[in-house]
Amino acid sequence: PPTVAEEEIFDFYAIQEKPELLAGQAQKITDYITKNYPPLAKKTGTSGKVIVKFVCSKEGVPTNIEITLEKPADMGFGEVAVKAIESVRFKPGMQRDTPVPVRMSQRITFNTTR
Repeated sequence: PPTVAEEEIFDFYAIQEKPELLAGQAQKITDYITKNYPPLAKKTGTSGKVIVKFVCSKEGVPTNIEITLEKPADMGFGEVAVKAIESVRFKPGMQRDTPVPVRMSQRITFNTTR
C-alpha cells in the first residue's frame, strides 16, 4: 500500500468526522480472531490484548500498521491482530468534506475458554 507523508496525516482527535468501521467489519475482526486464535494460547487457555496503531487512508484502508502493546508478548496475538485490521475497511475520516488519512489506534481483546 502507498505510504502517506507524515505531515498529511490528521490526528484522530483533530478530525471533523472520524473514520468508522463499515457495517459488518467489527464482526469480520471477531471472526478472523476466532478462526486464527494463536494455537499455543488456545491450547493453554490464555487470553490477551493487543493495541495497534495505523493510518486509515482516505480510501478507508488501514496502512502503516504497528503493534504498540501486546500482552502476553510471546503468544502470537500481535500478528493475528495486525492481519485482522488489514482485512477490514473504514468509512474514511473527513475534513471540510474531503476524505483525509487519519492516525488511529485500535484495541483488540483475545478471550478463550478452555
